[in-house]
Amino acid sequence: MKPPHQESLLSEVEFERLLNAAASTHSFETLSETIVYARGPACQPTQYLRIVSMMYHKLDANKIPYRIINDDGVTINELSEALDFAFTSLIGLGTTMRIWLTKVNQQDFRQQLAKGLRAHWPEIRQWVLFLYRSIIVQDDLDIDLRHICKKAVLEFLGLIRDDRLRVWSKSVPTDREVMKVISDLWFLEIRDPRFSSWDSMVINQRESAVFGTCLLMAFELGVSIDWENILSVFLRDPELIAKVSLCHLEGEISHGDELDLFCITCDLQIISVLSQLENIRLALMRQGVVKAAAEILALIVGREWKGEMQMDALPFLSQALEPFGASRADLVACGGPSWVFSLPLRPASTCACSRLGSGTEVRRQTLKKWGVLQGLEAAKGHSRRTTQVSETRRFQRARSNLPE
Repeated sequence: MKPPHQESLLSEVEFERLLNAAASTHSFETLSETIVYARGPACQPTQYLRIVSMMYHKLDANKIPYRIINDDGVTINELSEALDFAFTSLIGLGTTMRIWLTKVNQQDFRQQLAKGLRAHWPEIRQWVLFLYRSIIVQDDLDIDLRHICKKAVLEFLGLIRDDRLRVWSKSVPTDREVMKVISDLWFLEIRDPRFSSWDSMVINQRESAVFGTCLLMAFELGVSIDWENILSVFLRDPELIAKVSLCHLEGEISHGDELDLFCITCDLQIISVLSQLENIRLALMRQGVVKAAAEILALIVGREWKGEMQMDALPFLSQALEPFGASRADLVACGGPSWVFSLPLRPASTCACSRLGSGTEVRRQTLKKWGVLQGLEAAKGHSRRTTQVSETRRFQRARSNLPE
C-alpha cells in the first residue's frame, strides 16, 4: 500500500491528460483539480511552470466578457460561467506562487516566475479592473459572485507582498487605477460587512496587508504616492480616511483573544504612512488614535493601562510625542495617552511598537518585558485562533462611526 503522500503522484501521461483537460475544456472542476495538484507535494517544478502558463492562458484579456444591463447582451448566468475560470486562476496564482517561491530555493526558478508575472501583468491587470468595476461594486449582482471575485482579486494582489516578485510589483504603487482598486477594497471591508476578509479558521489575504504594502513600497522605492488619487476614493475627506483606518483597528481589536496580530501590524503601518500628511495626521489626532494605540498595547501584554504598565511606557511614548510638546508629566497628568495623538511614525517601520523600541537598549528591554516583541514575532507567523467570532457586531460598530 502506498503512503498517503504518494497517492496523489501522477505519471507524465496522467499529468499531461490533466493539464490538457484543464486547458482545453470548459470544466471548472478540472481546473480546480489542477490547482489543487499544484499546491500538493507531488507536483514538480517543471509541472508547476506549465500549470502557471495554463492559468495565464485562462486570463487572456480577450476572454473578458461584456456585461450589458437591460439589453440583449450577456446574462448574469452567462457572465458567471465566463468568470469561473478567471477568478479560479487568479486565486490559483495567488495561493500557489507563494508556496513555490518558498518551496524551490533556486534563483533561476524564482526569476522565471517573476518575469512571467511581469509579462502577463497587462492582461491580468485588465481582469482586475474589470472584476472590480463590473462585478465587485455592482449592487445588483449576486452577492456570492461579487464576494468570490473580490476574494480572487485580493488573493492575486497579495503577491505584491513578496519581495521576490519586486520586478513585477514595483509598478503597482504608481498605477493610479490599480491603487484606486486597492484603496477601495480596503474601504469596502468597513462599509459593507459582507466583504470581510476575516476568518478565524482560514488564513485569508487581508486588505490592510495589500494596501499597507503598497504604501510602504512607495517609500522604499522613492516614488511619490498619488494622494489625490487615493483620497478620491474617500470623497477627498481626510476625516473619512482617518476614520476608516481607525475602524480597521477597532474591528481587529474587537476580536479579543482571536487577534490577527499580523493584520494589526499592517493597520498600524497604514496609519504610520497616512500620518505623514498633516491634514490626515490632525484628523487622526482628533479621532483619538493614541487611545487605539494604547488599547493595542494593552491587549498584547494583557494588562490595563495603569500602574507599572503606564510607567514602563512613559520613556518611549513621551519621546514619540516630543514634537508636540508633550512631557512625561503631561502624560501622567492626563491619566495616560487618551487625549490626542498623531504618532508620526517612519514609513519604513514594522509597526508602532518596533519604531518606538528601535532606539536604546533600555526601550528594547521594556518592550521585551511587556512581551510586545514576542507578539510581533507571532504576527509574522500569521497567528490564528480557531474560535468563531461575530463579524456582524464588529462591522456594525465600525459602520456606525462612518459619516452618512
